[in-house]
Amino acid sequence: MLAEGKDPNLAKQETKRAAKIARNNTFEAVAREWLNLQRRRLAPRYTALLQARLEADVFPYLGSRPIAEIGAPELLDVLQKVERRGVLETARRLRQICGQVFRYAIAKGLSKYDPSAGLRGALSSPGKPRSHKAIPLQELPDFIVALSSYEGDQRTQIALRLIVLTFVRTSELRAAKWSEIEKLESEEPLWRIPGERTKMKREHIVPLAPPSGQSAAGTPALARLFQ
Repeated sequence: MLAEGKDPNLAKQETKRAAKIARNNTFEAVAREWLNLQRRRLAPRYTALLQARLEADVFPYLGSRPIAEIGAPELLDVLQKVERRGVLETARRLRQICGQVFRYAIAKGLSKYDPSAGLRGALSSPGKPRSHKAIPLQELPDFIVALSSYEGDQRTQIALRLIVLTFVRTSELRAAKWSEIEKLESEEPLWRIPGERTKMKREHIVPLAPPSGQSAAGTPALARLFQ
């Protein structure tokens, strides 16, 4: 090194600094920093899901590894562990999440490449999602009649009636709160769904119209659904 005009002491110090940076910038440390940034723009429920997936399936294997040293084969091994549980869609989403963490590390100068990019096509395809078939229009009257004689949980019956009447998303109904219902005793009752609970992240107002002849006795049953 001296023959090349380099100072061995400076080179040694640089090596120590690089090792310290690698130790302090593990995959878990960088991922948690990235998660904190996501909390500013994503719904709390979604960021909690991202964190839970990383903590359950990635941190135990890659959390303590310097992010710059993680290669595609190492990441693939972790994702295939998830695949072997039969949750192919979760493995695919984890690859995407890890890719965002690696790209954040690249932007900060902590890594030079994203190993998840080389895994496209390396994971099993979850296949085309299969949705439940819609009730044919001609069968809807029979469904409403059958629903009126349903003897199971009353909340289920009320929830299904509300879905038919309002056409809201099931997630919006399941997480509904009684405080979102306004002017129930007036001529123009409404349901104000806050933006953080809607797909489009915009407030959604649903006009409500009580069935003709409904008595005030029906209100407590409806209220229990939102508790």
